[in-house]
Amino acid sequence: MFFLRKSPSYFLLGTLLIPLNHKLPSWHTSVYSDIKPNTISFTAGSLSIHVDSSSSPLFYMLPKPVLVRTVKVQGELSGLPSLKTKTEDSKEGDDLAFRLGLVESSVEPPSIIARFLAPNWIRILLDYLPEQGIKTVRFLTISQEKSVGAFRFHPQNDLIQEIVALRKRTPGKFEINYRFKAPAPTMALWIQPDGDDTQSQFTLKLNSIELETVETVSTKRIK
Repeated sequence: MFFLRKSPSYFLLGTLLIPLNHKLPSWHTSVYSDIKPNTISFTAGSLSIHVDSSSSPLFYMLPKPVLVRTVKVQGELSGLPSLKTKTEDSKEGDDLAFRLGLVESSVEPPSIIARFLAPNWIRILLDYLPEQGIKTVRFLTISQEKSVGAFRFHPQNDLIQEIVALRKRTPGKFEINYRFKAPAPTMALWIQPDGDDTQSQFTLKLNSIELETVETVSTKRIK
C-alpha cells in the first residue's frame, strides 16, 4: 500500500477587499534616492496617485499570506505615459500607468550583506519578514502597446515579473478582472504607476481592489 499525491486542487476561500478609505498602518510608502516620488492621497473611499515625472512604491501588507486566484480592480486614469516615439520596453519609455504587484515571500532570509545592499523597497518588505526573503513580485499592468497576457521579466531586476492585465490606449475608467493560471502566493501588494522616464503627468484613481483567494485541498489515492 502506498500514497499517490495528485495535482493540488483548490476551493474558493473568499474575497479580500483592500481598504482604500483611509491610510491604515498597513499602508507603507517608499522612495527612490534619485527619483521624485508620486503624490498619494486617500479620499472618499478611493486611492489617488498623482504622477508628475515621478515614481515611487506604495505597499499594502496583508494580515496574513494568501493564495490569490483572481484580481479585480476598478479605477480611472486622467492620462497615460507619453511614449511618443518610445516603446514601453525601452529604457526611455519604461513607464506604465498601472502596476499592481503581488509579493511572494521566500523561505530563506537574505544574508546580512545582501540585506544591506538591497534596494530600499526590499528592505521595507524585509522589515515585516524577519525570517524570510522576497521570492518574486508578480505585477499586473496596463499597457498601451501589448496584448493581454504578454509577459516579461523586468530587465533591471529578475525578481520582478510583469503580466499585461489590460490594454488601454486612452484615459478614462477601467476594470481589470485577471485570473492566474495557478494561484499566486501573496503577502503584500505593491502599487506603482510611473512617469519619470517619459516625463509624464497623470493621476491614477483606484476605487476598488479585490483579491479572490483560494485554499489548497490535498488529495491522496490509496493503492
